Amino acid sequence: MARGSRNAVASLGVKPREISWESGVDVLSFGGTKNGMAFGETVVFFNRNLSQNFLYRCKQSGQLASKMRFIAAQ
Repeated sequence: MARGSRNAVASLGVKPREISWESGVDVLSFGGTKNGMAFGETVVFFNRNLSQNFLYRCKQSGQLASKMRFIAAQ
């Protein structure tokens, strides 16, 4: 879990699920560089129906690793 997420959970005194899917969050994304990775992103879909067109939407918006827009920004 990301440092900011851990801090939020600790300061609120709740379980992670209480501030994510139980509170109505459909999609959650984590930036990899802020968590010590060289590059990368993680996207978690709590509502699986929203994930069906995700790759298509990324391609249509030009957010592909081959275009280096995600990686180069970091």
